[in-house]
Amino acid sequence: AAWLKKLEAIHISKWKSSYEPRDIVCDGTQWELEYKVIGKRCRHISGSNACPDNWDELIELIGELTPAFSDCRREDIAVEE
Repeated sequence: AAWLKKLEAIHISKWKSSYEPRDIVCDGTQWELEYKVIGKRCRHISGSNACPDNWDELIELIGELTPAFSDCRREDIAVEE
């Protein structure tokens, strides 16, 4: 239950459906996330060389369950302004 409270605190439900940088980048990092709340439709969120401001919070939280996942830090993605 504590992990789910941390997930709720990230406010994924307020994220945009897509993140992309203003300038065209031909190569980089793409990611996808499917987020489902009981009683609601599944949300598909994705990004290409950009991510939400609190991306690292999500990565750290997932890292609590899967430590190898921790190498997907925000610094490796060109963050959208």
